[in-house]
Amino acid sequence: MSWNSIFNESLTLIHATDDRRFIPVEIGSANGVQLAIVASNPNARSTWFLACTVAIVASYIDPAIANSSPSDVLRQRIGLGKYKQIDIPSGINFPYKIRLDVPHWHRSLNVQIWERPTISGDRQLLTASAAGQNEFALNFAPTQPEATELFINGIKATYGSEYLIEGDRLLWLDEMPLDSTDEIEILDLL
Repeated sequence: MSWNSIFNESLTLIHATDDRRFIPVEIGSANGVQLAIVASNPNARSTWFLACTVAIVASYIDPAIANSSPSDVLRQRIGLGKYKQIDIPSGINFPYKIRLDVPHWHRSLNVQIWERPTISGDRQLLTASAAGQNEFALNFAPTQPEATELFINGIKATYGSEYLIEGDRLLWLDEMPLDSTDEIEILDLL
């Protein structure tokens, strides 16, 4: 999958004052499983290191908290002039919103954001039908299984030591048994 540009603008913060530490700027929404962000300011002082903080605003898929209003599910600092790649947490509803919190000392900021999109066949939620199940049928067969990502309750598993993929079958290798209440998500990144 390739990266798609979703935002490339120069922000002018006309309401920036020294009495407000951060100015929130709503960027829009995205569907990508990963974001890449770079922010620069040609007028920055040499002592400035922080460009902004990015917040992913979303609601959760989990039925127990799905009715709650969208909130910040992830926050990351973006260094001035530094490229940052962000993995979007599993278990949230797509699309999600992107907000930048820009420090008051930036009167303008050049921001570029790309997303690595997901397509319908490369993301699957799995359910263990019984405690201890270690084999799952996938609705796709990854061409490069090592380029997949598996998340168990939002925690990333390691390919080769915790799981393997053979054709359209996922094999759970870890000693920790999976349970029917576990949230299991597989992503094919290629």
